[in-house]
Amino acid sequence: MSGNISNKNNTHLKNNTFEKTNEYKAILEAVAKNSRDAIEISKNGIHVWVNSSYLKLFGYDNEEIINKTVLNQIAPSQKKFIQDKIKKHSSGKQVPEVYQTIGLRKNKDEFDMEVSVSNYKYQNENYTFVQLRDISKEKENEQNFYSLFNNMIEGVALHELVMDKNGKPVNYRIIAVNDQYEKIVGKLKKNVIGKLATEVYNMHDAPKLKEFSNTALSGNPIQFESFFPSVDRHFFISVSPWGEKGFATIFFDISEIKKIEDELKRKSDELNRYFNYSLDLLCIADMEGYFRKLNPEWEKTLGYKLNELIDKKFLNLVHPDDIQSTLNSISDLKNSKSILNFENRYRCKDGSYKWIEWRSFPYNNMIYAVARDITKHKDIDKSLLEREKLLNESQKIARLGHYVFNAYTGNWTGSETLYDILGINESYTKNVQGWLNIIHPEERESMKNYLLEHVVKKKNIFNREYKIIRYSDKQLRWIHGLGNLKFNKKGSTIEMFGTIQDITDRKNYEIALKEKSEELKSINREMEQLIYITSHDLRSPLINIEGFTKELNSSIEKVKNIIIESELKSAHKKSIVNLINDDIEHSLIYISKSVNKMGRLLNALLKLSRIGKIDNKMQKINMNILIKNIMHSLEYQIKTNKIEIKVHNLPDCYGNELQLTQLFTNLIDNAIKYRKQNKKCKILIRGSIKNINKCLYIIKDNGIGIPEDYQKKIFELFYRLNPDLIEGEGLGLTIAYKIVENHKGRIWIDSNEKEGSSFFIELFKDKFD
Repeated sequence: MSGNISNKNNTHLKNNTFEKTNEYKAILEAVAKNSRDAIEISKNGIHVWVNSSYLKLFGYDNEEIINKTVLNQIAPSQKKFIQDKIKKHSSGKQVPEVYQTIGLRKNKDEFDMEVSVSNYKYQNENYTFVQLRDISKEKENEQNFYSLFNNMIEGVALHELVMDKNGKPVNYRIIAVNDQYEKIVGKLKKNVIGKLATEVYNMHDAPKLKEFSNTALSGNPIQFESFFPSVDRHFFISVSPWGEKGFATIFFDISEIKKIEDELKRKSDELNRYFNYSLDLLCIADMEGYFRKLNPEWEKTLGYKLNELIDKKFLNLVHPDDIQSTLNSISDLKNSKSILNFENRYRCKDGSYKWIEWRSFPYNNMIYAVARDITKHKDIDKSLLEREKLLNESQKIARLGHYVFNAYTGNWTGSETLYDILGINESYTKNVQGWLNIIHPEERESMKNYLLEHVVKKKNIFNREYKIIRYSDKQLRWIHGLGNLKFNKKGSTIEMFGTIQDITDRKNYEIALKEKSEELKSINREMEQLIYITSHDLRSPLINIEGFTKELNSSIEKVKNIIIESELKSAHKKSIVNLINDDIEHSLIYISKSVNKMGRLLNALLKLSRIGKIDNKMQKINMNILIKNIMHSLEYQIKTNKIEIKVHNLPDCYGNELQLTQLFTNLIDNAIKYRKQNKKCKILIRGSIKNINKCLYIIKDNGIGIPEDYQKKIFELFYRLNPDLIEGEGLGLTIAYKIVENHKGRIWIDSNEKEGSSFFIELFKDKFD
């Protein structure tokens, strides 16, 4: 570094602060020259100094860089962007910043890089200090994230906070979950996505709301363990901020290793303190192997005080098995060779050993080095091997295998579980034709077209269920294939990574379920026809009874007149007339009421059987207008009974206007009927959009409520809560349920005898199948 800074093109830096002492200068050189990051100093967009990592990153030597424009290392598409950045930073007014752009190597290869820029002034001139890092690998990893998300062995869930009017978190909503969430938590995606935590977990307060909201609002990730008594299992949960006011949780079952982990933690608390952070260590030593100067980080890493290390021979701390390789490295340094990425083990004060990675170079018969504690990384490598083993075992249990297809060679490789699913072994020819040969003959041609036309040409995700004939035993199996394409910089396909799962059991269940569903539909059609025929056939005898009752009433009046005009004694006349008025007339009135009631029941049954058969036109419905029209039709009941109805702004839905009018009329009429007689009846109607195509409407009253034991019966045919006190046939809620079912929605109730009832109606916002 000093050679570059002191040459004739950089004489203006000679008196800079970092050259005041050779020792401090050497330390700074060690940091910059041996840094993994590329570093450059420029003035007005012209290179003044670069480190070796910069030259290695872009493929140049020092003479090709110094005094040349920095734009030579920028992709053409980014030059205008970087020119603007140079202009701002050259002024000295731009604050430090970090951004991403595209670099250009000497061989014209482009790559993604992260740039950290800051300014400093020296002798009244503005200089720019830049650190660059190749992030191509990170960008590539992002493309694999989505596929890995759903194939993770950990459960993952994304949430957003729900605030009250004061901005205080009171709940959170589940936005997305992966497949493993369903297996661990035991709840289906469709039943949790878009719902509040209190609703999903059936709890009064959202679980861990304080911890989760702190992470979402502060941006500080947390990790913790939690025990769930309901499943008698321990879980490890990681929480990190997500989005503006959201958070993500990643969790996995640690029950099996909990006891071992607790025991290890108890025995290694002191040792774990040294693994909390990965720290850089600065060192100056002589060629004889004695420490001459160390920074304070050594105390934290090895546990010695600095005075216990300074002027001591570092070979005394090296692990016996690493002494020879360390001596070889010292020999190279004596021969003016730099040492990069050298690893050896150092004994800590507590007797344990730590792995240290070194980058060292000789200068004036001294060794200057930057070192880093990599013990934790070594442990992670071991953990990754163990996790890979766990992943393989998990795949066997889930009957889920993975594969990688190489577009250049046309061949693919897979996991052991995948080979078991397909019934093949390592010797099987694993190319596109080999895959097609396993596919069921009925689907072979369509699958070939799907792969070439839909996936490869259109660059879509491979996502399809299909049948195969297992190679080994010729069994028919159903599988589900998922795959993501990977492209080169020219947009050509180079690889496809994905999973294949044996879903035979599930498909067999679906087929059986479909058969049962068709059988049930047939039974429903027969029942509807039976109701219609029965209702229609019963109407004729009812009409006859009603007609003959009227004739009998007329005849009785004539008999009464004849008796009154007859010569019978007054006592006899009075006795006969009383008999007619009290007994016969009362019986006829009862018969007439029964006939009317039977007529209303038959009309209701006919109406129930016709729902969805007549006027089944579906369209966009303005629910605010629909409710307004219903209230107008019920105006007499509302005013007479002094009912207070509040309606919030309601979202539109998709459905049949006549049927939805009947649905909400029945529910509002039901709330009026079952009001408390000694309390003003209040009804609240509100709605919200649940997700991209669902609306939720709530009709809440303060009426008499429904006991929990009866709530499951209220939608049953002819069921009435108080038949002796409240008029009706017991078909209002049955019709409401039928209408919601016809709209492929849901209706349910939440009620108690003290606070009244709330009816929840879930309908589609837009068209549905």
